[in-house]
Amino acid sequence: MALAGKRKQGSTAVDNGSRPATKKLKPESSEEDSSQDELDNSDIDVDSDFGGPDKFEDQQEEDENTDDDDDDDDDNETDIAETNKQEDALSVPTKRKPLPLDPHKEAASREAHQKQKEKLNDRKAAKPHADTLARSKTLWAQINRKKVPKLERQKIIEELYNLISGSVVDIIFKHDASRVVQACFKYGTEEQRTTILKELKGRLVELSKSTYGKFLVVKMLYYGSAIHREAILSEIHGNVRKLIKHKEAAYVVEDAFREYTTPSQQESLVSEMYGAEFSVFESTGSKTLKQLLDESPEKRDTIMKNLWDSIQGSVKKGSIGFTIIHRALISFLRNANGPEKADVVELIKELLPEIVHTKDGSEVACYVIALSAAKDRKAIMKSFRDHIVKAMCDEYGWMSVISLCMCVDDTVLLTKAYVPDIQKKCIDLFEDRSARKVFLYLLGNLQTRYFTARELAVFAKVQELKQTTSKKDDEQRRKEILQPLGDTLVSALIDNLDGMLNDPNAASLLVEILLNAPSDRGTAVKAVLDHFKGSPAETLQEHSPRFLKTLVQGGFYDKSTKSIATINPTIGFAEKLAPLVTSKAADWSSGSGSFVVVALLETLNKDEQVYRSLLKSMEDAHQSIESAATEGNKGSKIVLSHM
Repeated sequence: MALAGKRKQGSTAVDNGSRPATKKLKPESSEEDSSQDELDNSDIDVDSDFGGPDKFEDQQEEDENTDDDDDDDDDNETDIAETNKQEDALSVPTKRKPLPLDPHKEAASREAHQKQKEKLNDRKAAKPHADTLARSKTLWAQINRKKVPKLERQKIIEELYNLISGSVVDIIFKHDASRVVQACFKYGTEEQRTTILKELKGRLVELSKSTYGKFLVVKMLYYGSAIHREAILSEIHGNVRKLIKHKEAAYVVEDAFREYTTPSQQESLVSEMYGAEFSVFESTGSKTLKQLLDESPEKRDTIMKNLWDSIQGSVKKGSIGFTIIHRALISFLRNANGPEKADVVELIKELLPEIVHTKDGSEVACYVIALSAAKDRKAIMKSFRDHIVKAMCDEYGWMSVISLCMCVDDTVLLTKAYVPDIQKKCIDLFEDRSARKVFLYLLGNLQTRYFTARELAVFAKVQELKQTTSKKDDEQRRKEILQPLGDTLVSALIDNLDGMLNDPNAASLLVEILLNAPSDRGTAVKAVLDHFKGSPAETLQEHSPRFLKTLVQGGFYDKSTKSIATINPTIGFAEKLAPLVTSKAADWSSGSGSFVVVALLETLNKDEQVYRSLLKSMEDAHQSIESAATEGNKGSKIVLSHM
């Protein structure tokens, strides 16, 4: 689709009557100058159309040779005449060489420049605090070196402090002075910092709005004491609604909220978005929005409208990535009605990748995905298309990826958009703790062994919210997303087997892949068995028996049924591991692998030869097993009970 207002190539006219882009002419240009301009333009046109003068001359020579071959000698005079006319019409004039500079004019120009420089210096010197600024910048340059001895720095700071003391307010709004005061606060003593802050009392809101002054406020928050921060926050209080919408001051509010406030102070800052009364009286304390609405239900409409206006204004100003806005959004969503939730979806559906990096922002993204209709989810998927791997690896972003897998009915579109990028980075994703959780969900659903109580609570809310927006069965949706990833997961497991076996957290993903991956897992099973062919003392780590026991049993223990929830079809891991254990029965049953032997004895069919061979090898190692049991090996005691 053509872009609106796009001009055709080669066109010199501009639509809507606007003036074409042409070279500006001098006001008093003579006809000769105009002619020369036309000739200069002619040079450019000839070069572009005919490849330059040399190419034109070559072409002209070829034409003359052709004419000589084709025409009779009687027509030579006519051909020569025509050729001369062409030369006159298309002759390329040579450009004029620039005239040499007049030495007198050059000297006069230098003199004029020097005078301008002197005038500029005079104007600077006439400004207030000119000497102070000049000296302070010199001292700042000395401090700003890479390595400055501590004693030397203290002397410079002392001089700098004495120089600017009493005039901080007068100079702070100048861009070059802001760095000076920042350095003085950073390296100054506690007393010097307190004095600087006192001089700026009542001006911090104005300073936060300054392009350069905001950096001083951030530095004071960072290097100041708890008392200093409290003083700064007290000035910010009452101005949050105004500052959060300001392009400069918003960064100060965000920094204060994210890094230097307690949960109670955070609630107080957010509560200023509820309305003017909360900005003036500090009446909320640490109360949440829900508590305030429960106490004053008659104020609900006003509070929610004020909060929404603050959120909407900040998002439109480009502050969607701020933590304080994420807190405001999640507070709004938790207490919103149907139309209010729809407003949130419409406002941020294409901005979700910008908020998933925070705890509150990720929760907002999960709920927005659940609340969105199919059309809106397509827009959300498009916004994540170039960020899916990064989101999976984010501390909180992975939750939004799982929410997409839980809610999107169009699994064909989902896999087409994301699976290629996931396949390219699969090994790297296996090594990331956050990204592994996405695979654990796809392979084993939401299990308490993999997810925290808070994470499960968020996903339970997602399940609740999507009841009216999603139609497909959850199990079917999960299998459809997992299907194109099956071969990739198994291949990545084989390629990164040692790393996954050595990492207790990654071992759980290894188990899920071997039990649930929709692919041929025979090669992967063989690779795992080959890893444990050596002595158990060398190959088994502290976590190894746990996942080997799960693989032998063919599933996990279910507390509700008090039995093993086996997965079909099984991979026959017990039958394949038994010969390996049989060959080193004493080592396995008397060491850390004793519970793996117990699992084999309880899982294998007692009528099969593999079980009888294992049991015989245990009887041959009876003395070693009994000795280990006597020393306190609980697994060895259970093995003895089976013999």
